[in-house]
Amino acid sequence: MCDSICEAEAVIACCGNPLYGDNGFATALVPLLKQALNGSRRLKVVDIGRGYFLFGVLECKRLVLVDSINFGGAPGELKKLTLEDVDEDRYADHQCWQTSRPLNELNERCDIVILACQPKRWEQIEFGMTEEVKRSIPNAMELIRKEVEEFL
Repeated sequence: MCDSICEAEAVIACCGNPLYGDNGFATALVPLLKQALNGSRRLKVVDIGRGYFLFGVLECKRLVLVDSINFGGAPGELKKLTLEDVDEDRYADHQCWQTSRPLNELNERCDIVILACQPKRWEQIEFGMTEEVKRSIPNAMELIRKEVEEFL
């Protein structure tokens, strides 16, 4: 696996906060992805939490953004989205005055796909994911692998 996020050709960026139940879906995938995709020198898996400012330093060709997003589906449902499908401020880094939407610039030079998981609970502090979301992990792993297979 690539040592630096800045040198990777493909980045799997897992967003979320495990303190809010199903919002920890993507971050729970990080160790599984690192184990499953180990060996690729062109790929980097990273837990970015809510560190959206990192999008500004990426030079990758492909970004797979994994997140739990309320898109109105059944809990645990997975859906492939584009930037146009999500709220304009979803990935805004409000601590960074340079840009209100850091993925816009990256989108001009990089192929971006968002893999969203419909959460069941995410609005209050709660440890652990619901069973519906946990059951979606194997399918999410397979979908992510397909998105980056040319870099493996």
